[in-house]
Amino acid sequence: LLDLKLVVGTSEARSRLAKATLAVLGMPDIEVGVGSVRAARNATDSEDYVRKVADTGFMYLQGVSEQSDSMQSTLEQYQDAAPKSLSMVFSCGLTDFAKFIESNVALFAEKTRRVIINAAVDEESFAKAGDDSFLEPDMGAAHFKIDESAAALVMRTCQEQKVQMIIL
Repeated sequence: LLDLKLVVGTSEARSRLAKATLAVLGMPDIEVGVGSVRAARNATDSEDYVRKVADTGFMYLQGVSEQSDSMQSTLEQYQDAAPKSLSMVFSCGLTDFAKFIESNVALFAEKTRRVIINAAVDEESFAKAGDDSFLEPDMGAAHFKIDESAAALVMRTCQEQKVQMIIL
């Protein structure tokens, strides 16, 4: 990993796993945030996670519960970044990032080198892609189903602001 700055988990449990994994990788100072999409399920996720980890015997995976607000952490990383230096990688819903972009379009355009999303592009929009049309998300992709309007906003803003998009 090159110059990792921030990890945002989709629940407290996943954030704890990320924090513990980073510690094992020798990167304990990387900030870990909790996203908003599963906020209502965090308590249940966390209890299930702790039980499952305990069952494995790998207690280091429990990590610590020091997590930050993902929106504030993202803003701070963007403010500190050099122009066109950030590569944003997503294998989850885009709700929090869409909210960040809506409030910080200029900062997003200035500092983002590329956005990498594990999802899919709508085939019809891909076939019509050109100077006067935009690629659209394939709403059948699991990560886009979480928040379809966020997926559409992120993809459209990347294209409008000429930020490279890589869809895996």
